[in-house]
Amino acid sequence: AEHRRAPSSPASAERIWELIRSGEYLQAYDAAAATTEGGDANPEIRYLAVLALARAGATAQARKRYEQLGLGNVDLSTLSNQLGGDIAVIAARLDKDEALARPEGADRAAWAERSANGYAAAHATIGSPYHAVNAATMSLLAGDHARASDLAQEALDSPELQGHGYWDGVTEAEAALITGDLVRARRALAEAADSGESRPSQRATTLRQLKLVCGILDVPPDILDPIRNAAVVHFCGHRILAPGQEGRFPADDEERVKAELAKTFDEIDAGFAFGSLAAGADILAAEALLERGAELHVLLPFDKDEFIRASVIDSGDEWVERFERCLAGAETVEVVTTAEYLDDPVMFDYCAKVAMGDAILRARILETDVHQVAVWDGTPATAVAGTAVDIATWAGTGADSTVISVDPGPKSPPAPPPPDRRRIRAVLFADFAGFSKLTDAQRLAFQDKVMQPLSRTLEPFRRVILAGNTWGDAIHLVFDDVVSAAECSLTLIDALGEMDMEAIGLPQLRGLRVAAHAAPVFEGWDPIAGAHTYYGAGLTQAARIEPRTPEGEIYTTHAFAALAMLSSASHFECQYVGNLPTAKDFGHMPLYALRRSVASDV
Repeated sequence: AEHRRAPSSPASAERIWELIRSGEYLQAYDAAAATTEGGDANPEIRYLAVLALARAGATAQARKRYEQLGLGNVDLSTLSNQLGGDIAVIAARLDKDEALARPEGADRAAWAERSANGYAAAHATIGSPYHAVNAATMSLLAGDHARASDLAQEALDSPELQGHGYWDGVTEAEAALITGDLVRARRALAEAADSGESRPSQRATTLRQLKLVCGILDVPPDILDPIRNAAVVHFCGHRILAPGQEGRFPADDEERVKAELAKTFDEIDAGFAFGSLAAGADILAAEALLERGAELHVLLPFDKDEFIRASVIDSGDEWVERFERCLAGAETVEVVTTAEYLDDPVMFDYCAKVAMGDAILRARILETDVHQVAVWDGTPATAVAGTAVDIATWAGTGADSTVISVDPGPKSPPAPPPPDRRRIRAVLFADFAGFSKLTDAQRLAFQDKVMQPLSRTLEPFRRVILAGNTWGDAIHLVFDDVVSAAECSLTLIDALGEMDMEAIGLPQLRGLRVAAHAAPVFEGWDPIAGAHTYYGAGLTQAARIEPRTPEGEIYTTHAFAALAMLSSASHFECQYVGNLPTAKDFGHMPLYALRRSVASDV
């Protein structure tokens, strides 16, 4: 995508809406903020500034801006019904986000009740069934079932809820579930599914809320089957060599494997798929998925031409042509790193892990099932990369899998694998918003009152921090794995949240910004610093996204998010925030906000 700098001058509401609709939430916020700071008190611009932050997952910052911009004091009677309704419920929406971000308990119930009150007040003023059903669900979450039922019935009685579109259908279904009318809920969900109006992301949003209702009311979740998304698949398997050559996947077994792949994808209802595109199992899987109309996402470990030489052309020119056709049919094609191959097998392992993590991440986003489909000869892993490694890695997630067996006949002892030159490491960059405005006297206080406590916060992580450095307010750390990097990032944000910057004389400091990435990197010795060091093309990406990270937040690359999801760690999650522009003209990148999981007790 073309890189566009964040606007620094006032912008129209139409322009800000355009940025929000295209997923460029932080750019939209920058535009709205510049407009309000320029003296424009337009309520729509103020609303869009808060909405952009909320969409970006920066709930705390959105709430702060809501208060600063005085949205709670806007005279809604002077606005259109649409804008007035949107402003009326933005605070309730933020309260709802706060409630859903907390584990069960009094704190969650309190936020839910606050959200319910906000939605109910908007419903009383505007009479919208959508506000009524949100108020009902938040009342349910707060433990007030009687109020929830009354509000849900008001939604069901609304003359506005008489259409046959998707949103009318799912709103009616939600209200019917809350009132206990399962027959009406099933009929409404079927009508919503038949409307053909919804996208997978919209169904996922609906499913999250309706699963919450079903869980509270002990309603079997299969009632939601009509609006469920198709399954997500990670595919992998052996390369196939030209006829007459020895390989893990015999050429004369191609037709059988092709048929089994198609049958398996039908059985699991594969609708989205992630994998690479080597000759053999990968291309056969991609062809079968495209034939059934699935959304194909191809990941390549390095440059396309180099990949063809390493993983496709040995099987014959026909496979190169098939590779190109699959590439052309893919929804997305991503080269996971700009680094060269250098005959390093870790590059294939990195690509496979990112693809597996992407599949899990997409399944969570779409509220659907995830499945691995592999073509394998049963030989255990003897190298750092390959089908056996992928199968073992997937098994660690506990997700479903299907193995399609191939038998190459008598196996000769495997050749020694080439040495891996790089290791997959996680890297963290952090700095403080507002640091550049500190005086020298304040920088002395910063070192004593901020950096010293942070150093003590890092003590439990010393054994997993492979390298570290600071420059003024900047912090750079390298970790052995993404879980350690994620835990450390969350701990740093928590520690800063407990500091009172006003009290220690540093009111200019607005908060810590943290960016994280994971990639294959070289390990070596820095002769200038006289210390162990890590270097490689992968280290630059975290540095490019850190300036675009809101204070108090942790933004990660999609590779970090994918590997984090693959780790099966249950106490944090990664929420997609958009395809956002990065610093220094590095282009757009899909970014994720790292958060503690709702189920976390950490």
